Amino acid sequence: TLSVENTDTSYFEARAYKFRLLTRDAASALTLGTAVTGTLTPDGTVQLYRFSGTQGQRLYFDGQGANTSSYWQLVDAFGRSVASGRNTSSDYSTLTLPSSGEYLLRVYHDFRSDSSPQRAFSFNLIPDSITRGALALDTDVAGAIDQPNERISYGFTLGGPTLVMVDTWGSSSSFNWSLSGPRGSEASSRSFTSTSPNVFSLPAGDYEFTVAASSLVTGEFNFRLTDLSAATTLALDAATHVSVMPGDRSRAQRVTLAEATELFVDALGYSSGSAEWRIYDTAGRQRAYGSDIRADSGRFALGGGECGDG
Repeated sequence: TLSVENTDTSYFEARAYKFRLLTRDAASALTLGTAVTGTLTPDGTVQLYRFSGTQGQRLYFDGQGANTSSYWQLVDAFGRSVASGRNTSSDYSTLTLPSSGEYLLRVYHDFRSDSSPQRAFSFNLIPDSITRGALALDTDVAGAIDQPNERISYGFTLGGPTLVMVDTWGSSSSFNWSLSGPRGSEASSRSFTSTSPNVFSLPAGDYEFTVAASSLVTGEFNFRLTDLSAATTLALDAATHVSVMPGDRSRAQRVTLAEATELFVDALGYSSGSAEWRIYDTAGRQRAYGSDIRADSGRFALGGGECGDG
């Protein structure tokens, strides 16, 4: 039974109304990754689209056109709202489908306060795609995200406990990386331009290093995973010259301390720009940090064992 009731108690005169009841059969088939255009009118304020999705599938709503006053909503096979947007011209960050089955996408407009005879809309519901490859430690990797909403995952295996440094350079801040392995997530969605500590003490096992981009950005990226046990040995009490090209790369050196030692970083000069330094222990914990290599540090103490400077 469908009941229509006037909820405006201050208005008692007869009022005209009209509506449509739509079933799934009224929905047009939607091909993921293909742009859709359409028009809404006062006599057809809703357009329905349907597609089949799988649990865990990732999608990105790419809003197109200039219509900022029409809405959209994604509903699963159980009638539950999965995601929605206030206008069809804005993008929606990646959404994950909660179950497998048919989904309905509703595009609609409220013409009660809009005298326009029609409203055009355009969007693209882009599926996530993942390209897989392999990588070797201590090797520069140059890659590219060629398609919107694409991820690239590199697999590698560690035969034993390893101290690994992640070095990224020459990429947009829109690119990010994640690292996962036997313990689960080691790092998630870290920007390629971040200066956060990127040294990890990893147990033996299989790992995935995944590169993605925010929004619909495409382009090239560069990174390297370095086994710090193979880093150049740093001599204490001796001048050290380090050249970094390009300028946003990192270089690592290691030093072994026989006992607890008090240290001091003496800045001897820097050609241009600025750089920072960090010292890590073999557990991947940051033990000392300097935000500017051009300035001398204060004194700091380190326990005995091996440390890495990056």
